[in-house]
Amino acid sequence: MASTKIGVKGHWGGSYVEEISGAVTLAAGDSGKIFLCNAATVTLPAVADSAGWNATFIHKSGSSTVNSVNINAAGELSIVVCDGSAFYSGNSNT
Repeated sequence: MASTKIGVKGHWGGSYVEEISGAVTLAAGDSGKIFLCNAATVTLPAVADSAGWNATFIHKSGSSTVNSVNINAAGELSIVVCDGSAFYSGNSNT
């Protein structure tokens, strides 16, 4: 099986946790962070500049939206990654 490295974004590697609420616009430097969402509406960075970008979002309270995907159940997790052409997310309700 062949594998291809996508992007070369520097990132926090899951060692940075940030609590967010309200309208939030993320940047390339936010790659690799874990976000605790309190009624947050999150806008992701531009796709064309984000190959390799990734972040984890954990719902804490209120109704939160990450790039038009709702995460509303307490503890619900959304992992978002970008391949340079689109953002992809997977949700898990823990």
